[in-house]
Formats: sequence, C-alpha cells, structure tokens
Amino acid sequence: MIQVHRLRKKPLCELNNEDLRLLIGQQMNLDFLLPLALEQLIQNPFGSGDLYIGDLFCSILKVEKEYWKEHKELKNELDEVIRTYEEARKTLEEHISKYRSDHL
Repeated sequence: MIQVHRLRKKPLCELNNEDLRLLIGQQMNLDFLLPLALEQLIQNPFGSGDLYIGDLFCSILKVEKEYWKEHKELKNELDEVIRTYEEARKTLEEHISKYRSDHL
C-alpha cells in the first residue's frame, strides 16, 4: 500500500509497466492509466512489470466488466490488444511446432 500511495504522486509520463500494473491492479485512476497501459500493450502485448511476462496484460484483464461497459472506446483498444496477442501466439506456436518437428 505504501508503494501504491507513492505512485499516486508520480507524474503519469514517468510511470513504467510495473507502476501501471500495480495501480491498475488496485483499480485506481483507470481513466488515466488504462490508455497508457493499452498503448504499451498494443505495441507489445507481452510487455510486463516485475512479476512475469504479460503481467500488465493480466492486470488489465481483471478490470471489472462494468468499467468496460461504460468505456467502449477503451474496450475496443483492449480488444485490439487481445487480437494482437492472439496473432502473435498463433505465429509463435507455428514456429515452435516447425522447430520441434525439424529438431527431433
């Protein structure tokens, strides 16, 4: 909680993925933080904070559905991140499968 309180005073432009993950996980200031986080994830859906690869994405996916109902534009951005992730996952799975079949 101390870290969250400290982050509330940090300028938005200085927040990193871990900061965003923590604050979004607390459902704080979503109107300001989600656009920043989604912008990061559109470029790299595997972007992460300090826990694990994709932890920022997971934090956003835990935002309550009522929020998304009231913020359709942000929901559309989240849907774009999901599509980007799914395309990347499909491509990686194809390459991994080929690699495994070539190296058995």
